[in-house]
Amino acid sequence: MNGFAKTKDSYQEVGAVQLSLAYLAMLTWVMAQPRADTTATARQFTVVMTEGHGSARELTVAVLSNEHPLD
Repeated sequence: MNGFAKTKDSYQEVGAVQLSLAYLAMLTWVMAQPRADTTATARQFTVVMTEGHGSARELTVAVLSNEHPLD
């Protein structure tokens, strides 16, 4: 996931992050997972970054993917 952190700022154009190796690697892994819901038609994933500890912990959505069809 460090790949997202390193390349996120380089892909500021809308949709350009989908061309990064980090995104494609994550997408490949996500799509290879078995279906838990047989009625699902697409998958979507997010990468969440954390900073801090305990009550000072902050969560930030680094990447929110598009929906990717399963078939």
